[in-house]
Amino acid sequence: GPNVPVELWDERYTSKEAAARAHAQDPNRFLYGSLDADAACIILEHYYHDHGIGRIEVPVVPDDVRAECLKRFESKQSKEEVRRLGALKEREERMQRRKNAIAQAQKMRDSEQKSTSSKKKKKKRKSKKQHKAHHQA
Repeated sequence: GPNVPVELWDERYTSKEAAARAHAQDPNRFLYGSLDADAACIILEHYYHDHGIGRIEVPVVPDDVRAECLKRFESKQSKEEVRRLGALKEREERMQRRKNAIAQAQKMRDSEQKSTSSKKKKKKRKSKKQHKAHHQA
């Protein structure tokens, strides 16, 4: 609205700072999409620091609320672990099927080569016999 105060704030280098923070936590982190949000958080941190806003107050959480939150968190973690293990098992099964298919294809190629090779040998022997018989006659 018209009565809202507007403050200008220098946001230079906040993207670089956000990237540096992200790489410090995880050098392999993919930054696309999160860098702008992280830079915006840095701008707010600087604003709050300069204006004395945001002093940390530790909230008091009732024990029953804490217990319920922990219960839900553990349930979610458990479900995620089951999902992860299922995906891992499925991946291993697919890999084993591929390995089996490759081994079967290799066996087929080997048997084809053996049969082709033995046919060539028979043909060669037959040719030698005919050649010998021709020279003896």
